[in-house]
Amino acid sequence: MSDKKPSVEVDGEFLLNRLEAIERSVNDIRKAVALGVFQPASPAGINIHLLDWRNKENLPASESDSWAWAFAYTYEGGLRDEAHQLVQEIERYDKVEVGGYEITLSGRDKKLLSRKKIGSQRK
Repeated sequence: MSDKKPSVEVDGEFLLNRLEAIERSVNDIRKAVALGVFQPASPAGINIHLLDWRNKENLPASESDSWAWAFAYTYEGGLRDEAHQLVQEIERYDKVEVGGYEITLSGRDKKLLSRKKIGSQRK
């Protein structure tokens, strides 16, 4: 039996190149943050623009509308794919702030999503 322990060989130049690439990426991120490029994201990086938002007249809502609603569930009762992450986050936190909007579950049976522009008064 041999007392030799297994060893791993690493190409030093390859490893240094990878570390330098990581350092450059970190520096780029720091610069972007300092410039204010990154806006606060939702807890799960949710895209609320995939939902069919409606205004109080049941017409397609625009981004400038202070309030809108969308179905979270299908007619058959299943959770819509485009609402899945959002509903999970709302169930976890009661409300979620995404893209300048506060989003909550609403309706008698909590099957609807309500989108309220942060800082606006609903009329």
